[in-house]
Amino acid sequence: MSKFVYSYCGYYKNMYLRSSYEYVFFLFLEYRNINYRIEAESYYLENGKYYIPDFFIYDKDWNLIKIVEIKSEAKSLKCKGLENLRLLQKITDITCSIYFLKDLERLGYENHLDVKKLIEEWKLKNFSKKRSIISDPIKKA
Repeated sequence: MSKFVYSYCGYYKNMYLRSSYEYVFFLFLEYRNINYRIEAESYYLENGKYYIPDFFIYDKDWNLIKIVEIKSEAKSLKCKGLENLRLLQKITDITCSIYFLKDLERLGYENHLDVKKLIEEWKLKNFSKKRSIISDPIKKA
């Protein structure tokens, strides 16, 4: 048996965001006036799968400087995200980072953004667009 992780997806400023965590990171980038693109490129990894990172961060001249993946704390999703970034880092010299809720909370604190309030705001706006992702298996005793 598996348990489900729920993600609230939707559009904001004509950008499709797959979760409330992506929404928070998007708002941080906007707040800091950072150049970015969402899911701008895909990469073929050595495990034979294509991978599309969430955010591509650029300097003021639009040179790519960082790739960011936003992930849930669910164990299987966290492990998959970390593995994808490890494989991506082998084929690019661009800094690759993964952000979890604790990282978003730190960014929020440093930038005076109420992360919990923003997450709830996103969920309320996108309640009908909730999607489930099969996550960690639940082991029967």
